[in-house]
Amino acid sequence: MADRETPLDQLSSRAPWLLLGLAAALFVSIRLQLFDDEVPNPDISGILYNADGLLRGELPYVDNAELKPVGSFYVVAAIFSVLGRDLDVLQWAFSGWLLLGVPAIVLALPGRGRTPIALAVGVYLYYAGMFTYNYTAWMMPVYAWAFAGIVRSLERDRWTWGLLGGMASAVAFGFMQRAGVLGPLALALWLLRLRTQGPAWRALGSWVGGALLGAALMALPYIGAGEVATLLANLLPWALVSTYSSQVAGGWGSLLHLPEMLADTFGGALVLVTAGLLASRLDADRRPAAAALFIIASIVGTGLGGARFYVHYMPQLLPALAVAVGATRLGDWIDRADTAARRRGGALLLVGAVVLCWVYAVSTGDAHRYEAKARRLENGKSAAQAAGAHIRARTDPDDTIYGWGWTAWRVYFWADRRAPGRYYKALGRVTTFNSNTAFDPGGDIVFTDGPHAEAFIADFDAHPPSYFVLSPSFVKAFGAEREPLQAFTALAERLQRDYRPEAEFGDLLLLRRIARP
Repeated sequence: MADRETPLDQLSSRAPWLLLGLAAALFVSIRLQLFDDEVPNPDISGILYNADGLLRGELPYVDNAELKPVGSFYVVAAIFSVLGRDLDVLQWAFSGWLLLGVPAIVLALPGRGRTPIALAVGVYLYYAGMFTYNYTAWMMPVYAWAFAGIVRSLERDRWTWGLLGGMASAVAFGFMQRAGVLGPLALALWLLRLRTQGPAWRALGSWVGGALLGAALMALPYIGAGEVATLLANLLPWALVSTYSSQVAGGWGSLLHLPEMLADTFGGALVLVTAGLLASRLDADRRPAAAALFIIASIVGTGLGGARFYVHYMPQLLPALAVAVGATRLGDWIDRADTAARRRGGALLLVGAVVLCWVYAVSTGDAHRYEAKARRLENGKSAAQAAGAHIRARTDPDDTIYGWGWTAWRVYFWADRRAPGRYYKALGRVTTFNSNTAFDPGGDIVFTDGPHAEAFIADFDAHPPSYFVLSPSFVKAFGAEREPLQAFTALAERLQRDYRPEAEFGDLLLLRRIARP
């Protein structure tokens, strides 16, 4: 006579479907809570600006002095081209883009049990929805596919998966250079396999070939324009990276605060990973080793650039945490009927407690990691929206404008106007970089005289902007006290001579160029 199914068996068999359903519902709920037609981080203004530029036939680095990588520019330009230039549409498209990471998470797992898959996908869905559509979040699904390709290629020395892993690694690097940790990670995993199972030459060779193919794919617009050298110089800007890393407050002391940041961002996932690793240790299961190395590499990646560890860097860690949860024995303890009842029940209880915490966070509106959400004026528009509408109604499409300060960069999108030359933002070229970290407000952003400042003025004089949008955010943000514009005397003199205040929206002051005889 067959053993009767116990209530614990019934709950365990239903747990994967309950978890997946709840995770999907939470993902949708979080994305709807964050659905807003504004720009939640100043960096995103650069993504929008360069996407617009690509659709106008411009190339980042060639036609402007951009500092960021090109991957998200390509994707957002494609979205604007196909679906329209609208931030509501971009939000929907970004949500769909995040979901592309789900199959990669599943394929990266060393086993295919129902509950391990549900745990991994559940962790990914819950946390993926809470981040801004900034550079690292656009990179995240591609980063997950890179790891999936690497580990699958090493399972049976398969060149097809190695090719995919290499391509995705290079493309992820094109979205954000911190994905460069995938290279050392691939080598470390290859050496681990060499020690345990022997060499996997086809996997290694195809990864290298795939990386070259992926790099060529990212470089296609530049190949056609004969500007590959310009692209490489800007994707591998060693001197600039050194400067950015050195201009940081607190230095590597930020590492002391990292555990708190990780716990605040990924608390539930870390609980599940820790419990799962303990379960794997009890069962002498070494399958989570690759995922553990993935976590370490991803933490290193989030610290590149001076250990700033901004919250919008954290999406890089999510695929590793999701894979790690599914790779451990935690889900197997729930799936397997021969697991001791105490272990099985404890695993179910722990997973249920974490999911309840997720539900509570969503219900209280705390399930997001946006640095700032848009503040609205009395008419319902943000300051940047109102300023952009004002400028757009009073200028022609070929007129230029200039945005000075963090919050002024958003106005380019809303006004649908370009800067007068290559320096649409002064930070890091005409001024020093910001020196803040996730844990330290930093100090002043300082004007730096030199060739960039001279080129800025030459562009300004050649195409004087109809409006100069002045934001005090270089001073009021973080730990800065002095306005770098005051030291930029050549620009300050032109503003005093040729511009007059016309309107003010929130923190944005609009200076209009006066007609000169």
